[in-house]
Amino acid sequence: KQCKIIYDPFTGQSKGWGFVTYTNPLHATAALRSLNGFKVNGRPLKLDEATSLARRRKEKKAAEGYAKRQARREEAQAVAAAAHNSTSTP
Repeated sequence: KQCKIIYDPFTGQSKGWGFVTYTNPLHATAALRSLNGFKVNGRPLKLDEATSLARRRKEKKAAEGYAKRQARREEAQAVAAAAHNSTSTP
């Protein structure tokens, strides 16, 4: 659908990256799979799905929340195990 190459505003030269928009998600997936690593002028292309800053922040926050919950679970298990060991020892 659309291709946008990013240029340096001062020099007018390409920064070496850009964005491609596809109307069909299957075409986007096929391009990612077939062109990632493909060499152009001896340099490999690196392709990835672009995500919005809001989405990346939301995913990061969710991952951090999971890590905190997991740490609390492990701490609670350690406390419970210590309490069990102290009550079962004569």
